[in-house]
Amino acid sequence: MRTAICYFSGTGNAYALSKKLAEELGQGSSLFAIPELFDLRSLDGYDAIGVVCPVYSFGPPSIVKKFVKRLAIIHDRYFFGIMCYGKMSAAALYLLSNEFKASGLTLNYGATIKMPENYIVALSIPSENEIEKQFTDMDKAVVQIAADIKAQKQEPIGWSFGALFTPFYNNANKHISDTSKNFKVTGCIGCGTCESVCPVANIIMKNSMPEFGDICEGCLACLHTCPESAINYNNKTVGKKRYINPRIPLNELKKRL
Repeated sequence: MRTAICYFSGTGNAYALSKKLAEELGQGSSLFAIPELFDLRSLDGYDAIGVVCPVYSFGPPSIVKKFVKRLAIIHDRYFFGIMCYGKMSAAALYLLSNEFKASGLTLNYGATIKMPENYIVALSIPSENEIEKQFTDMDKAVVQIAADIKAQKQEPIGWSFGALFTPFYNNANKHISDTSKNFKVTGCIGCGTCESVCPVANIIMKNSMPEFGDICEGCLACLHTCPESAINYNNKTVGKKRYINPRIPLNELKKRL
């Protein structure tokens, strides 16, 4: 079975998860970065198409919603969704499933996996021991998920208690592109790391300083990867520990698109 794994990732969690899943699925699986998947004909010939992404504000990232809408032209495939979360997944899969339904498609199978929290605007990065345990648990979970996908397991996503978070998600999603308006830059050395890691090309360097556009996805990759911690979300992240998935070298994070 040929499987297309279409992923969106900021600090590397969903990317690392996608790589591990591709490894377990074996020959015939391919990775596609959603921001770079301009021509859906690239997915021709794949029996299964999966979406792998983080949970943002209890649901799928805005760019993933738009991608699923584009998938409406593809039929007769096995669709699956794998979402990684830090604090809680809430109704993320339910909301992703609804996006598939709105496109006239069925999300045949879904799973969520806990991975290191990185939304330091309101939360904190776990300890090294916690991070290592989460990766160990992820590796075990992916083995079963890959087996389910190979078997094209049917596991429709129904309503869950987490769906009560839907209004919060809808409101947050409306304003997600405004995230970068809250970024404050002090002590920038003009290295351009933020520009190179932004998965949606929302940052350009001008006069050795980053300028933010209006298509921010709120992934905080720029904030986490800055070698000087020069980018902060107002004053809420000042002095807080940063995070990049330790299984993904920074250079590879830059090259993943």
